[in-house]
Amino acid sequence: MARDRAARRGWGWILVICLLPGMAWGTGVVRIGVLAKRGEDDAVRHWGATAAYLEQRLPGERVEIVPLDFDAIEQAVARDAIDFFATNPGQYVTFEARYGAQRIATLRNLRQGQPYTLFGGVLFRRADRNDIRSLADLRHRRLLAVDEDSLGGWQMAWSELLDAGIDPYRDLASLSFAGTHDAVVYAVLEGRADVGTVRTDTLERMEREGRIRLEQFEVLNQQPRTPAFPFFASTRLYPEWPFAAVAHTSPELARQVAIALLDMPADSRAATELQSAGWTVPLNYAPVHQLFQKLEIGPYRDLREVTLARLWTSYHWPILAGLLLFLAVGIAAFHYRRIGRRLAEARRALEEELVRRRRSEEQLRGRTTAIEAAGDIIFITGHGGEVEYANPALTRLTGFAVGEMIGRNAAELEPGEHRDAYRERLALVVRFGRSWSGEVTFRCADGGLLHLEQSIAAVLDEADRPVRFVALMRDISERKMARERLEQISRFNRALLDAVADGICGVDRDGYLVFANPAALRTLGLSQDAAIGQSLHQLLHGEEADHSEADCPLMHAAAAASHYSSDEERFQRANGNYFCASIAISPMRLQGSYPIGAVIAFQDITERREAALALGRAKEEAEAASRAKSSFLANMSHELRTPLNAIIGYSEILMEDVDGQAQPALIADLQKIRGAGAHLLTLISGILDLSKIEAGRMELLYEVFDLSAELRALADTARPLAERNRNRLSVHCDEGIGTIRADLTKLRQVVLNLLSNAAKFTSGGEIFLDVTQEEDAHGQSWHRISVSDSGIGMDGEQLQRLFEPFSQGDTSTTRQYGGTGLGLAITRHFCRMMGGDIEVTSRPGRGSRFDVWLPLEVTVIPTGERWSEWQRAPTH
Repeated sequence: MARDRAARRGWGWILVICLLPGMAWGTGVVRIGVLAKRGEDDAVRHWGATAAYLEQRLPGERVEIVPLDFDAIEQAVARDAIDFFATNPGQYVTFEARYGAQRIATLRNLRQGQPYTLFGGVLFRRADRNDIRSLADLRHRRLLAVDEDSLGGWQMAWSELLDAGIDPYRDLASLSFAGTHDAVVYAVLEGRADVGTVRTDTLERMEREGRIRLEQFEVLNQQPRTPAFPFFASTRLYPEWPFAAVAHTSPELARQVAIALLDMPADSRAATELQSAGWTVPLNYAPVHQLFQKLEIGPYRDLREVTLARLWTSYHWPILAGLLLFLAVGIAAFHYRRIGRRLAEARRALEEELVRRRRSEEQLRGRTTAIEAAGDIIFITGHGGEVEYANPALTRLTGFAVGEMIGRNAAELEPGEHRDAYRERLALVVRFGRSWSGEVTFRCADGGLLHLEQSIAAVLDEADRPVRFVALMRDISERKMARERLEQISRFNRALLDAVADGICGVDRDGYLVFANPAALRTLGLSQDAAIGQSLHQLLHGEEADHSEADCPLMHAAAAASHYSSDEERFQRANGNYFCASIAISPMRLQGSYPIGAVIAFQDITERREAALALGRAKEEAEAASRAKSSFLANMSHELRTPLNAIIGYSEILMEDVDGQAQPALIADLQKIRGAGAHLLTLISGILDLSKIEAGRMELLYEVFDLSAELRALADTARPLAERNRNRLSVHCDEGIGTIRADLTKLRQVVLNLLSNAAKFTSGGEIFLDVTQEEDAHGQSWHRISVSDSGIGMDGEQLQRLFEPFSQGDTSTTRQYGGTGLGLAITRHFCRMMGGDIEVTSRPGRGSRFDVWLPLEVTVIPTGERWSEWQRAPTH
C-alpha cells in the first residue's frame, strides 16, 4: 500500500507541475480541483455543469475543472496549482490544518428526493446472525469496510468500535476492505463477512433499486432516526463535502464564488448533475478534526507514528551526542532552569492564545463570508427594530440599497396595513419568547410586493434580556405560485376524472375506497356516500363472490402495491345484477415515496364479450366449412385423376396404332384429346395440391442432395420449353454451393414452375437461373434461387394478387398464355413449408425476377397448420 501511495504521489507531482504555468489570479482562468473518486471522465461529466454555471456568474473568467486523485489533489493544494477544491470532509480538514484552506460552502446532498448536509456510518449484520447483538460482540469476528481512507465507510465506525472497547486492528478475526459500499452489503448478505460498515443511506438506496430488502439486515448501535435525518446510522453525524478556497485565492474571488454557489437553484442542471440540491453555508468541521485526533490520522498522524523507539532507531547518534552535551553544560545551566521554564510556559501560553485568536478570526471571517453570500435576506436590528446590518441579498430581492436601510425601521418594508402587525410580532418575541417564524409581505423599491418566509430570533444579554434581533427572510413567491398551480392542476385532474367514461376509483393500502369518479358510481349503481369506506372486494364482487375477501386478488394487489390487470372479472351492481368487466390496478405513489394506495380503472365489457363470443362461433363455423370444402376437393380431385390418366394413356396407344396408317386427320384428333387430357390433369393436380395444403395433409419428404447439380438438370429439362419461344436460358451457380436438406420433389416443382412461367411470358429474350448463398442480419445462411426474364413484366396492382389461388397478373394473359393461376400460389406454400419464402420484383415491359429463399437445412413445419396461419407466416 505504501508503494502504491508513493507512485500516486509521484504522478500527483507531475500533474501539479503541468498545472503551474499560468496559475496566477487575474489571468481569467479559475481552476477548481475535484476529487475524481470514479475517474477523470466521471468527474468532468458531473462537474461540467457547475463550471458553466460559475462562468455565467463570474463575467470575464473562464472556469476549468481539474479532476485529481487522492494524492494529486493534496499536491495541487500544497503548490497553489488550483484556486478552489471540492473533496471529502476528511481530506478537507487535512488541507485546512496543513495549508490554510478555507471552506466557503457545504454540499446539500440529495437523498430520496430530499437534501441533507450531514451523513454518518452504519454497522450492520445479517438479520439471522443473532449471535451478534452489540459492538462488544464483534471481538474475533470478520469485519468488512469500504476503504481505509473512507470517512463514512470505515473511520466513523472505527471510532465507535474504540468506544466499545474493540481495537479493530488487534481484536477482530479479520479486517478487510471491499472498495465499494455495494460490495460490502453483498458480502455480508452472502456470509463472506460477519459485519459490514458503509455510509448512511446505502442500505435504503439499494432497497429502492430493488437489489436488497431492509429486513435482511440488522443495524448495530442504531442511533435514533428523526424526520430531519430518516436513515439508519450507527455513528454520530458529520458534515458533507465542502467547497473550499486555497490560501492564495483572492478573498474577493472567494466571496463571488461563495455567493454564486449559495444562489445556485436546487433544480438547476449544475445541482442535478452533482445529485444535489445545491450548496449551503459552510458547516462546522470541528467534529471531523476531533475524530481524526482520536484516531491519530490525517493531520494528526504524527501523534501515532512518532515514538521513542522510532526516534532512537533513526537518531541514536545525535541523541547520544546531545546527552553528552547536556551533561557537559548541565551544571552551568541548572540555575537558569526556572527562568527557562517560565519563559517556555509564557511562550506556550502566547502561542496557544495566538492559535485561538487566529481560529476565531478565521471562523468569524468564514461566517461573515457565508452571511454575505447567502441567498436569503439577513437583518440585524436594534431593540426597537432599527436596522444595524443587512446582507447584499436585500438589494437583490427588494431593490433597496443596504446603506439606504441602515438606521431605518425594518417595519417600513412591510405595506402600511401590515406594519402594526409586524411591531406586534416583534413585541411578542421581546416579551414571551426567543423566536418567531411565519409568512410576511414586503414592499420592494419599485412598489411591487414580495412574499417572504421570516424567522426572528432575539439576541440576549447577560441578564437574559433582548438587546437586538436577527431576522432571516426567504423569498417564497415562486413557492406560492407553485402552490396555486398545484391547486389548478388538482381541479383539472378532478374534472378529467369526472369526464372519463371508464370507472376510476382509489383505495388505501388496506383496500378500502377513498374516492370514485361519477362513471364508477353509475356503473355500480351506488352513491358517493354509500361507496366511500367499502372494501374493494365488497364493492365489486358483492356477497356471492366465488372467493373470500382474504383470497381476493384485487385486495392482494392493493396491499402489495403491485400491478394487476384482467379481462375476466365478474362484478356485481348495487341491484344484484352481474356484469363482465376488465380491470387494471396500479400503485399510487407520492414523489417516489412508498405506495400509499392504488388506483383502479374498470370498464363494463358485457356487450363486447358477447360480440367476441358470437364472432368466435362464426369463425369456428367458417373454418369447419373450409375444411369440409378442402376435404371434398381433395377427394373429388383424386377420383378425377384416375379416369383422366386412362384417357391420356389410351389416346397415346391409339396414336401409336394409327401412326403407320397415313391418317393425319385421325392423329391430329388424338393429339388434341391427349393435350386436353394432360391440361385437365395438370389443373386437377394443382387443385389436389392446394386442397391438401388447406386440409393440412401435405407432407414433406426430406433428403440431402447437391443443389447445383439438381438445378442444372432442371434447366436442361426446361431448355426446350424456353427455346420454343426463341429464348436463351443461362445458368449460374456460385462456387461451393454444396448440399441442401429439403424435399427434392417440391423443390423441382417450384423451380420448373418458375422456369416454365418465364419461358411462357418471354419471347425472343433472356432467362437466367442464378444460385447464391447469402447471410442475413442475424447471421443465418440462406440459399437464394433466382429466376429472371426479360418478358412482359407486371405492374404493382398485378403483383398484389399474384400469389392468390386461381389468379393471374392480368385476365388477358389467361386468354393469351393459358394457365390456371394455381402454380405460384402452390409454389409459395411449398417454399414456406420448407422454412423459406419467395419474393418477386417486376416492371411492365422490363421483365420479372422471382427469388426463392431456403435455409441450408430445412426445418420441419407441422403439417396440421391451417391455411390462415401460413398466410400470416413471416417472410424473409
